[in-house]
This record gives sequence, structure tokens and C-alpha cells, in this order.
Amino acid sequence: MESYSFIFGTIIILLAIALIVIVIRYPLDIIRGFLEMIRPDSYRTWFLAPIWFLFYGLNKLFNLSIIEDKESSQDKPEEPYKSIKNLKFDFSTGKKFISYSNNEIHALLVDFVAFSEGNYELEDFSIKSKQTILECPNAISFYDYCILVQHIWNTQKGATFGIFISAKLKFYFYQDDKTLHNLIGQTIDGKRFSIYTLDDLNKKIHLRLNDNIRVKKFDLLEY
Repeated sequence: MESYSFIFGTIIILLAIALIVIVIRYPLDIIRGFLEMIRPDSYRTWFLAPIWFLFYGLNKLFNLSIIEDKESSQDKPEEPYKSIKNLKFDFSTGKKFISYSNNEIHALLVDFVAFSEGNYELEDFSIKSKQTILECPNAISFYDYCILVQHIWNTQKGATFGIFISAKLKFYFYQDDKTLHNLIGQTIDGKRFSIYTLDDLNKKIHLRLNDNIRVKKFDLLEY
């Protein structure tokens, strides 16, 4: 009987330690899960609405990215933007950065390295001194670079930009929040474009130019 009590007690202690480790390592994920559970979508959760709206206000005020919009990705168009002209360029000659504002960048990189088909190591990615700029390895493919920008953007909704810098071309881009598979951006000389992630971006490295696309402003002169 004592052995069963010892085993049971050991299991409880190990579970408690595991829970503490999870809370320390993934605090925002736990908060997001809790807020999603108490989202006032039905009468069963309305009594918790004051808590949810408090966090909603803080989320909007400080851009904490702890509450995700309820809009379903299935409601977004999947088609590419029209292209007036495709701008081809040499992706291998440029530096690839990602500007972000999320302290979970290490965990996001671990996830990306795990699911990516590219042969990357976590050490290949360098977090710059500002702690908000990530430098990607030169060997990263154009497709994987675009997917990584999407992956980080999905956690902070609007505060992630891919930045490409070469001697002949500079541009920034980010996930379009109106469509499902498009990244949109602008070159340093003002050309607006989209990148359609369902294109074969490993073989056809190009920007789909279209000056009618509306893009957010981002200062490329700092890079």
C-alpha cells in the first residue's frame, strides 16, 4: 500500500513540475487558451465577460497579441493578386531579415526548424542587438523565408515584416490580412507587389508587381 502511495505521490510531483515548466516557458499560450475559453460567445461565458474585455482592451492598447480575431481563414479569398509584371531577382545575393515585436521568437524558430523541409539549425538564425531583428541564414530558400514571415506574423498580427537587402534591390513585405495566401509589400523605389505562397517559389523567384495594392508603410532606410 505504501508503495502505491509513493508512486502516486511521485506522479503528482512530476506532473506539478511539468505544469510549472509549461507555465514558465509558454505563458502567452496559456493566457490565450484561457481567454479563448472565456470568450463571451454564449450565455455560459457571459459572466466572465468583464475579465475577457479587460484583457481585450489591454491587447488593443499595447498590441500584446494575446487575443486572436475570430475571423475564420476560410472566409478569406485564396486567389493571388493580379500581376502587371513579374520582377525576377537573385535571392541568394541579398541579406534576409525579419522585423518582429514578440518575445516568443525563440519558440517560433524552434517550431519552424522542426516543420521546415530545409536543412536548418537553430544556430543559423541570428537575433540582432535590438532584439527585434532576426537575420536569416543566407542559405534559406525564398519559399521558407516567406513561410517564416507568415509563421511569426500569425502570432502578432501586423507587427512582422520581411526585409530583403541586396545591392540591386531592397524591399519589405508582410502577410496580407485580407487574403489567405498572399504576402504584400513595396520596394525601396515605390513598386508595390504581392508574393503568392502557392506559387513554386523555389523555382520561380519573383515579385508580382501591382501598384493598386495598398500596403503599410515601413522605413527601409534604416537597413
